[in-house]
This record gives sequence, structure tokens and C-alpha cells, in this order.
Amino acid sequence: MMPKYISNDPILTKKEIEEFNQHYAMLCGVAASYGEIIQELMKRKNIDPKKAEFLTGLNYVQFKNLDKPGGAIQKRFVISVAIGFELDFDITECILKSCGLCLNSNDRVDRAYIYILENHKGRDIDECNMVLSQLGVPGNAMLGELERGEYTKRKK
Repeated sequence: MMPKYISNDPILTKKEIEEFNQHYAMLCGVAASYGEIIQELMKRKNIDPKKAEFLTGLNYVQFKNLDKPGGAIQKRFVISVAIGFELDFDITECILKSCGLCLNSNDRVDRAYIYILENHKGRDIDECNMVLSQLGVPGNAMLGELERGEYTKRKK
């Protein structure tokens, strides 16, 4: 029985409910590897390795070899994927946990990553790197491949 103070009038659209269900499915009972999670996200978002390279600033080979075992994943790579794929904080944390990593809000670089995830969703990697730079994040913690050079506005 529904409490009297809850109206029967719908607030959420069918699309919002479906998005919630998809998001829940990504997080529910996840015991997948980094590669498996990224592959599933790429499949759901219809992203091939070349498009992933463009969105994340990471080399496309990294996306072609996701099913290969071994290798260490750096936190900045996961954040690059999160920004490029426009992931929310929950899914990003899930991916980090699958790598044995986490974001520490007491660490300045991690706090800056959290800031861009929460406040700059939809910006591209280069713009987010500019934000990170203004927040005092060192060059070796920037997103994408480090040898990318100077910022040039990308065509969307």
C-alpha cells in the first residue's frame, strides 16, 4: 500500500526510468575486470577503438587489447575514459575498484579528478586538462597521452 503523501502522478519519464535501470545494471553485482567493463561500455555507447582514442586522448591500441590479461592501469587512464565516455562518478568508481584503485578526496590530484567528473561532464579531454592545470595538477597526472602537445580546439 502506497502512503497517502505519495502521488500517483508520474514524475519520471520512461526514458529516465530506462536510464536508471541501465545505470543500475552496470553497477549491480559487478565483478568484472577493467577491460570487461570498458568493453561493455564501448558496446553500449557504440564506441570503437578509434572513436575511443578521439574521446579519451588515449592510444586506440589500448582499447583493442582490453581482453589481454595483465598490465597495470593508471588512475589517469581511468579518469580519461570517464571524461571521454561522459561517465558519472559511480561508474568511474566501479572501474577504479576493478583495478584496485580509488579516488582519495584528501589527495589534491584526486580531488581535482573528482571536481572535473562532477562539474565538467561533457567537456573534452583537452578542456579538462586545462581545468586540471589551473587547479595545480602536475603534467604527469594529466589525462590522455602525455605527449599530446599544446591545446587545439577539436571539431565535434
